[in-house]
Parts: sequence; structure tokens; C-alpha cells
Amino acid sequence: MSYGSHWRFHWLSTLWFGLAASVAAWAGARLFGRSLPSAGSGKALVVAAWSYFVALTIVFGVSVEPFVDPRFIGHQAREILTHGLVTLPLGLGLLAIVEGAVARSDPRLSGPRPSPVRIAGVFAIPIFLAIGVLAADAMAAGQTEGGLAAMVAAHFFEHVLDYVLVGLLVVGGHAFRLGYGSFVVARWAGHRAASPS
Repeated sequence: MSYGSHWRFHWLSTLWFGLAASVAAWAGARLFGRSLPSAGSGKALVVAAWSYFVALTIVFGVSVEPFVDPRFIGHQAREILTHGLVTLPLGLGLLAIVEGAVARSDPRLSGPRPSPVRIAGVFAIPIFLAIGVLAADAMAAGQTEGGLAAMVAAHFFEHVLDYVLVGLLVVGGHAFRLGYGSFVVARWAGHRAASPS
């Protein structure tokens, strides 16, 4: 292993996860009749997240390994399989539950549609990795005798604490947002009432 190889081991799958989260949230909102925030809300958080991704890529370096090395391709495919089937739906489902307790709204108000480039990336990255896994015989580089099922099952088990963390972050973040939001509104209302007209 070389400097930054762990980041590059997850580079395409992390890129996919960043693209897929907004596409899945938009699709889920349309499907379940929920609304998403307007285009401008949360923009600072999105910019910060993508800036973090770019900064880590600069710090840990860029190489062709995520695109050509069978170990990298196989690992990234396994990451997408794990997080695409469990982590992403778990996080979005919990968000829908905790937000659903607060409000339900018109499906026509489901926020801005993700860009065609973002939607294409959600499909192109897994297709590229699937072709790479098959063409490069990534299973041989997988270092397991149990086959694909054992390799994927072990990866699901490896991320069990991630699933717990996602749940805690969603519920805790929502509770904090509600509590902090109430505090700010109450403080602002108190300040307005105390100021002379």
C-alpha cells in the first residue's frame, strides 16, 4: 500500500455516494409524495461536502488505480453494493420517518430535479465497475475462498456500526435541528419583543 491508497480505494464509490444521495432523495420524494427543500437551501452544506471530497483527493493524490487495478475496482463495487442497498436507503428512510412526523406535503413540490450529469453518474459508475470486475477478474484479487457471497456478506457485517452511526446521526441531527431552531426562533422573538418600536 502507498500513501493515499485507502482514499483511492474508495474514490469512485465515494463519488457515487455523493451523486446518489441527492438523486435518491429526489426520487424518494417524488415516489412517496414528500417535498424537498428549495434549490438554495442547504447549498452551503453541499458545497462544503464536495470541497471536502476535492481536498481529500488533492491531499491523498490522484492516480489511475481506481480505474484499472482489479483490487480497487472490486472494492469500490463492493462499497456501492453495500452502501447502495443498506446505508443510503437507511439514512433516507430514517429522514423520511423523522421528517414525516413533522410534515407531509404535495409531491409536485419535490425540489429541483438533479442534473442529467448527476443522474448519469449514478448509473455510469456502477456499470463501469461491474464491467471492470468482470473484465479484470477482480474476484481473484479479493483474497477470499468463500466466493462472491461470502465477500459481500463480510462487507455488510464490517459496516454494521456504520448503520448504527447513520441512524444516530439522522435522529440526533434532526433533534438538534428542532431544538436549536426552536431556541433561535424563541430568542429572536424575545429580542423583537424587547426592542422598542
